[in-house]
Amino acid sequence: MEKTEVKTISYIELNEAFKKKAKKDKLKDIHINLYNELFSAFNRQFWPKCLKISNNELIESLNIKHEKQFRRVRETLINKGYIFYNSGTNKRDAGVYELIPLHKGIEKVSEKLNGETLR
Repeated sequence: MEKTEVKTISYIELNEAFKKKAKKDKLKDIHINLYNELFSAFNRQFWPKCLKISNNELIESLNIKHEKQFRRVRETLINKGYIFYNSGTNKRDAGVYELIPLHKGIEKVSEKLNGETLR
């Protein structure tokens, strides 16, 4: 059986890859703030493949006034290839996020946990 080499990269390398792509994509501060909030949440949970986070939690942490604005910001990150998102099954169920790898040579942000992807 052939061994698969898993490339380990640091928090700093992940963050630098994001900053480089964000600059190229000319993201606004609000988009950067949402990505950084998600990045921090994944880091606090030791990099699971997917993470459930409620809209309200993110809206409050970003100090966004309207959910519609939050949804537009999130949609931009989805469309530009930063995150995957699946909404909850109902209003009370938090959505599920997955960070898309931005660093060359890495297949997944988290190699630790198994599970379904959002793709």
